[in-house]
Amino acid sequence: LGPNWVLTVHSADIDVLDDFRAAAEGKGEIGLLDAPSFLATLLEWVVTSYLRAFDEIEETLDEFDVKALANPSDNPDEEIEVLGEARRRVGRLRRTLAPHREVFSALSHSEFDPLSSEGSAERFVGLTARVDAALASARDVRDGIASSFDVLIVRTEHRTNEIVKVLTLASILLLPG
Repeated sequence: LGPNWVLTVHSADIDVLDDFRAAAEGKGEIGLLDAPSFLATLLEWVVTSYLRAFDEIEETLDEFDVKALANPSDNPDEEIEVLGEARRRVGRLRRTLAPHREVFSALSHSEFDPLSSEGSAERFVGLTARVDAALASARDVRDGIASSFDVLIVRTEHRTNEIVKVLTLASILLLPG
């Protein structure tokens, strides 16, 4: 990061950076930002992509719950695998996002960086708050996964109770007096 430039290094294409580049091209006031403010804008875009990912997982869990309540599956292992994959994805996203909090917090202190202004420092303070909100969203989604597992267990227990009722009734009717 320097006057009028920002350098990023990554081994593969990053969709969120391509999306940001597409949004920043053309009309607008992106060129009027100093480098730290531009970096803050770019990083806001990145944090928003994490929030979107957590929202997508939460939407998937909502659909899972509705499906599990409406139609019990004959293969609960498959449903548990769906929940396991969602849990792995949330964990991976959270572990990727969490270290950013320290970096954003350091960037919010303009006195430590001769390039930063008070305006860009304020943006990094806001960005730190957004990272905290995204990490809270990760915790909420993780709790949602546990709730979805509870829904699956309750539905499976209900189905098992129905089977036991039928077997009990059949035993009573078919047993000799």
